Amino acid sequence: MKNLLSTVLRRLSVALRSLRMVIDESHQKRKLRRMLKRIGSIRHLEKGIRADRPTTERLLLAVGARKIGSDEWTLK
Repeated sequence: MKNLLSTVLRRLSVALRSLRMVIDESHQKRKLRRMLKRIGSIRHLEKGIRADRPTTERLLLAVGARKIGSDEWTLK
């Protein structure tokens, strides 16, 4: 019984972490869309959503942004 409870709690924890990640990325994408109306520098975008460069670039592509130049992004 103890093992079953432990397994259920572990799986619930994994599911909750996954849900939290989806929610966080949704907020980050929304913020990126707003920020791209004003700021296009990848450094500002990274700081604005508190993410590293690969995550920021992945989310930018997911919201339909495109890279212009070496450091600037814009919405299509």
